[in-house]
This record gives sequence, C-alpha cells and structure tokens, in this order.
Amino acid sequence: MLALGFAMSQMLSDYMVPADLIPIYKAAAEKYGVDWEVLAAIHYEETRFSRGNAPTSSKGARGPMQFMPATWKAYGVDGDGDGVADIENLHDAIFSAAHYLSKSGYRQDRQKAVYAYNHSNAYVQRVLSRAEMYARIGSLVFNPDAKGNFPLPAGTFRISSPYGYRIHPISGVRKFHAGVDLAAPIGTPVYTPFDGVVTYAGWMNGYGNTVMVTHGEIMTLYAHLDKYVVKVGQKVKAGELIAYVGNTGNSTGPHLHWGAYRGAHASHLSFDPLMLVAGS
Repeated sequence: MLALGFAMSQMLSDYMVPADLIPIYKAAAEKYGVDWEVLAAIHYEETRFSRGNAPTSSKGARGPMQFMPATWKAYGVDGDGDGVADIENLHDAIFSAAHYLSKSGYRQDRQKAVYAYNHSNAYVQRVLSRAEMYARIGSLVFNPDAKGNFPLPAGTFRISSPYGYRIHPISGVRKFHAGVDLAAPIGTPVYTPFDGVVTYAGWMNGYGNTVMVTHGEIMTLYAHLDKYVVKVGQKVKAGELIAYVGNTGNSTGPHLHWGAYRGAHASHLSFDPLMLVAGS
C-alpha cells in the first residue's frame, strides 16, 4: 500500500473513530439510553478524540468531553469503577456525557439534548450529521476486518487531489470534490476493495467511463476509466479486476476518480473513500 504522509494520516485520523474507544461509547450508550455515534461525534467536536490531555477552554471547560466544572459536579459519574468521578478521566468523561444527554431528555428529543450540551445550533447540526455518518458507514469503517485496500496496486499511483473543496482544474471555480483522485498511468488495473454488486457500468457525462459497485449500504464509484471489464448485475469479490485507469470525460490527465457514498450517488451522501482503507 502506498505510504501516506503525516498530513494525510492526520486528515484521516480526524475522520476516524479510534477503534479502542468504540466499546467505551457503546457501554455508556447502553447504560444511559443514548446513541454511541452521538457520543463519538461529541467527543470529536469537543477535543478531536482527546484521551484526557485536552487543554482547558477559554470558558473553563475541561477534559476529553469538555465539561464545565459546575456541570460536572451535577452530572459527573464514575465510568471505570475506580470509585472516583474524574473530569479528566476518559471513561468517566464519556459516561458522564451519556448521563448528561439522558438527563437532558435525549430519548424524547435528541436535538434538544445535544443543544443542552453546547448551546449552538451549528454545533448540533455538526454533531448529528457526523453521528449519522458514523451510523451509516460503520459496518465498513469501524470493522478492521472489513476494511480494504486502495483500488490501485501499491506503488502505481499518487493522491493528486483529496476529498473536499478545491479549485476545479478545468473551470477554475471553487467546487466540492466528492472523491479522491489517484494519478496513475493509463492502463493501470483498478480493483474493487470489497465484495459487492456492479450497479452501473457505462459513460457518465464528465466522469467518462464509470463503474459503480454497491457494498450493502455503501456505494463506491470509479471514474475516468480507459475501459471496464464488468457489467451491471455482476457480483464481484474484493480484489477483483473491474477496470483500467484512463483519461476519459472531463479530465486533465490519466487518473482514477474514486468516490464513496452512503447509499445513492449524491454529493451530500458522499464521504472520503480513504476512510475505507485498512490502516487509515
């Protein structure tokens, strides 16, 4: 697999939920009747998954889940069974966040409960959107055994354009890039990283020759292909050849545009396909 530089690795870690934290979120969620994905999203928003070394905020919030001392006094609990409710302790902080959400009426109104945690509508939207993403892609992203490799052979490509906003190389306009571009020579083999079913194989406007493969609730897209060797309805196995890198459609050079979506092919349902790569 192509080694990722520090900057790319840091970008990936911002998206990913650390695997060792998931059992803690789930235990707290089960005890207090909340969703573990929301706890994870709050932890990300507050301290980017800090484990107890988060700096105190300008308003005085402390610890991994950024509790105000007064709120902690009212809702802080002992999450790891050591007899102490410590605002800086990871287990205690996560369990206390679940406790606070529960006491804030989470079961009746999730949005209102998250707003109680941080009085910002924008914060609520970010947390719930991220939680929904975690819930939808969890079967692939959070199961280490289910994660795959890049769709191109190791050493044959470089990441030429990451996921997110960029200046479009053809139009010159700032535009959202719903995928990752992997620059590689024409004819480089393209493999599907997961078992799935081909749901599209053909020409797709600016994408040129394109293949889509559905893997349960996840759909991956491969565009600007020179040619493809699969057909709609065909079942494919992880690592199976599906196409070859090309320069078709609106393209400035040979590369594979690799996209990932939560279900349908729509920009608002996209997510960074690098989240699906083993070791990220």
